[in-house]
Amino acid sequence: MFLFVRGFGFDFLNASASAKLINMGTFTAALLFFIPTGNVLWQVGAIIAVCNILGAFVGVFLALRFGSGFIRILFLILLVFLIGRMGLDLLFN
Repeated sequence: MFLFVRGFGFDFLNASASAKLINMGTFTAALLFFIPTGNVLWQVGAIIAVCNILGAFVGVFLALRFGSGFIRILFLILLVFLIGRMGLDLLFN
């Protein structure tokens, strides 16, 4: 997503939508590769899909309600949290 914002000059919402389209393409390619080999955990995938759809609805609601600036701040807060968590996991595990 940073590449779309910095490299291509997209605004934050368009960069997010473009990143989601690319993710959908790579996920589809992965499924086409792994389904024939039987290496898909369908129950786990279904739970993840439902959570992803619910998260998308919440994200769209927040973006429409509060705008791109709010989404950018929320994204950066979550990014800092995840980087911190990964750093702590690396240090203590």
